[in-house]
Amino acid sequence: MEFGFSCTGAPSLCAPQCGDGLKASVEGCDDGNLVAGDGCSASCGVELGFACTGTMPTTCAGICGDGRVVLGEPCDDGDRLNGNGCSSSCQVEFGFSCTGAPSACLATCGDGLKASTERCDDGNTGVGDGCTASCTVELGWGCQGTAPSQCVARTGACGDGYLDGNEQCDDGNTRALDGCGATCRFERTEVEPNEDGTPSTGGTGLLGNDFNATAVTNANTNGAVLVSEGATAIVAALTPVGDEDVFAFTNDTALPQTVRLDTWNRAAGFGAGVACGSSIDLGLSVRNAAGTVLVSNDDRNGTSDRCSALSVDVAPGQTLYAHVVEFGDDAAVPGYGLEFRFTPIVCGDGVVVSTFEECDDGNTIDTDLCTNLCRFNTLDEVEPNGTFALADAAPVQVSGSALIRGALPTGADLDVYRVTVASPTVVRFETFTTLRDCDTTTTTTLRLFNAAGTQLATDNTSGLRSCSALVFSLPAGTFYVQVEETGTNAAIARYFLEVAFTPFAGAEVEAPGVSGGNNTTATAEPALVSLSDAWVSGDHSLTADVDVWAITVPPGKGVRAEVVEGGATTCESNGVDSRLTLFGPTGTQLVDDDDDGRGFCSLIDGTGSSPLDSAAKNTGTSPVTMYLMVRSSTLASTAGSQFVYRLQVLIR
Repeated sequence: MEFGFSCTGAPSLCAPQCGDGLKASVEGCDDGNLVAGDGCSASCGVELGFACTGTMPTTCAGICGDGRVVLGEPCDDGDRLNGNGCSSSCQVEFGFSCTGAPSACLATCGDGLKASTERCDDGNTGVGDGCTASCTVELGWGCQGTAPSQCVARTGACGDGYLDGNEQCDDGNTRALDGCGATCRFERTEVEPNEDGTPSTGGTGLLGNDFNATAVTNANTNGAVLVSEGATAIVAALTPVGDEDVFAFTNDTALPQTVRLDTWNRAAGFGAGVACGSSIDLGLSVRNAAGTVLVSNDDRNGTSDRCSALSVDVAPGQTLYAHVVEFGDDAAVPGYGLEFRFTPIVCGDGVVVSTFEECDDGNTIDTDLCTNLCRFNTLDEVEPNGTFALADAAPVQVSGSALIRGALPTGADLDVYRVTVASPTVVRFETFTTLRDCDTTTTTTLRLFNAAGTQLATDNTSGLRSCSALVFSLPAGTFYVQVEETGTNAAIARYFLEVAFTPFAGAEVEAPGVSGGNNTTATAEPALVSLSDAWVSGDHSLTADVDVWAITVPPGKGVRAEVVEGGATTCESNGVDSRLTLFGPTGTQLVDDDDDGRGFCSLIDGTGSSPLDSAAKNTGTSPVTMYLMVRSSTLASTAGSQFVYRLQVLIR
């Protein structure tokens, strides 16, 4: 009979002898006894939660980190981490008490050791001394130190090094991506998987190859950012090679938000603002859930900073996805930071955010040009309105200054508006794609007709960029203005037509048929001074006559001045052959024009982002007085040099 066995019968049946301290045959263990609960059971099987080694005898110990508290383990919280109450060797850490299996460990409040989730621990459980009975910082106090915490009354400022009542952390600065963020909240570390879960190389440029429906699901689960939480910084990495990161960000506030996203080279040092240089090349895109790229950026500065940055506007309730890749998808990035900053888009702050606002005039008055929803206060066209008869029946008709919102859904579409003039005046018709501006791709043509359907004037070049403008001296009566896409071969999703009944500022003081009374800057006519949109009348029945008008131009504003007909003779008939010159405050000539207006009439325009005459603008910081001189063209015939005129001036 072999040692460690017992045998009976013939032929003999032999079995290991459990409890003899010799692990033999099918025994999982043998610790020399038949006592249960010490790791080796009374039948010599390894008990749950233990690991046993050796054979003479077997030695058993609890498995630390499996969440089971067995003989010899004061605690087991299911991990092998230190600092959370139960150590990596399953010992209760100083300042904690642990119960249950898996163990739940809590810091012991009042023992003078700040541990775990305690915000402070001053060695007691009293109140009114800055640290509460549950070891949180009382409002109006700040606490420092860990053994024990020292608390003092404070006003509470993030970055002062004191942990105040509403702060999660305070490391003495407001730098992002150093663990404690700019709002004194703990910063986040990415949670994988936050793309499709199977990183692979082969992506192209900024696009990567791991954004799909699974990536969206993982981003919503492991990478969600809420606007309401404020500025957020996430510490992340692109490892292994081929890894990509996707973070969902949701505007859960009532206002649209501008979201600024910046990536930083955290591997080169802690904190936001650390450029990537050329050692790390990150690509950043913002996509919707379907994967459509809404905006993207490769380099913040291609020569010195290959980190990426961009801004995007997000509607209330909208979720978008920040997609971070290593450009080319062929290298690992050991550490980077992604910073989110949020700015609410507020109507009435004077800043136009084109994604959500048509205008913003700095107030919330609903009856001025820009409503309290930051939408232009307009008349909206009602189709059909493509003929004079339809315009007569249309609900949108004009009998004074108005702003009309319209669209040309097809190139062949025409929009006609009826205009009623009660008494003679100068009317300005002008198209825009957004108020006071025109994009570089839209082209419009304006046509003006009288009540009989006779075309009086047309323009497709006098507005901003390729938009159109017509200034016309109209008698009392009915007129029609027609808007079309130049060439009638392209749609226009939206346009604005401004019909401005310009106020009359007065006639020149110099009597008709007289010259010399207002031909210098010193004797300039004052009727237009301090007016921003007005017209004046003048008599130029003498060929050699010169009329000078003074105007006030605020800083940053440009001048649009146009000579139009003032009597029976029209610009189109070339019966008014004028010359218009703009002088600066000291009498220096800035712009001189002969025929840029209709026919042989004159036009100077220094308005808009790409003005016809860039010198017709006050680039200084204070208002200046400029001077407009009206005279006849040097090329004018005798008849063309003698005319009655209207001078319309717009400052914007």
